[in-house]
Amino acid sequence: MRGVGQALDVERAERLRLGKENKDLLVGPLTKCSNTEYLGESELALELDCCQTEVEFVRRRLKQTEEKLETERQTRQQLDTKVGTLQAQLEQSRRSTSDLKRHCRRVTSDLQDARVLSDALQSRMHELERKQRRFTFPSVFLFC
Repeated sequence: MRGVGQALDVERAERLRLGKENKDLLVGPLTKCSNTEYLGESELALELDCCQTEVEFVRRRLKQTEEKLETERQTRQQLDTKVGTLQAQLEQSRRSTSDLKRHCRRVTSDLQDARVLSDALQSRMHELERKQRRFTFPSVFLFC
């Protein structure tokens, strides 16, 4: 796009330069212009041609800018959709993380309860074994 613009600028500058040279060389019928300057018909034709070229160039640039703007709008809409999707996934991940933490706390609590029960059962089992040995050993000694 920059190359086209530069080419048009060079062409316009060349036309203006040639027009100025032409103005100096030509002596033609003069007409009164709206800004009260007197210009020859050839100068007016040259200026009109330059203006038409410039209008075409501006129209092309406007069209390119509008196309670029539309492309950027579409890209933005796609990115907004993607951001929305990612935010929803993030929220779901946060909920899952919270659920997993809660489940982990429950399992940890259950394991601690099981450990306490296991320790209590083991302590009771040792106590019963000791009582059983006390009960069994005196009778062994009595029979000997």
